Amino acid sequence: MAETVRERILARIKTVLEGISVAGGYRSDISSVQRYLQSGNSLVNVPCVIINAGPDKWDQSRTPVIRSLFSVFLDVWIRQEENDTTPTDKILNDLIADIYQALWADTTLNENALDINFLSIDPFETIEGQPHAGVTIELEIMYGFQQSDPEVVG
Repeated sequence: MAETVRERILARIKTVLEGISVAGGYRSDISSVQRYLQSGNSLVNVPCVIINAGPDKWDQSRTPVIRSLFSVFLDVWIRQEENDTTPTDKILNDLIADIYQALWADTTLNENALDINFLSIDPFETIEGQPHAGVTIELEIMYGFQQSDPEVVG
């Protein structure tokens, strides 16, 4: 059985983000891109991005196509060594810019979406000295699928 359009969108986001590396022309290397796991995700290899599916708002008008606004949250994790004097904001800003650049280059997510909007970037609540820091990037993915088959782009 083929994957739904929604699933292909999430899988494509993962593939796009896995391509972020200094060797590929970006500012940063992302060590790990993971889909959300209820049992917990590993933060051993950082920078790390964890992809979380959010609300999916459907417009079910009387047409054969359902249009949707699908929220996707990207939790971007870093761990900064004590002797690293680079401002934490700079490390995060470089990662944010790389994620934006990578997704902007594929706004249809391999022909599965109509567009991507970046809605917000919220820093994690942190305590000075804790090992991890990061941000949550909220995306809004506009897509459509056939009412009769959620595997067919609409």
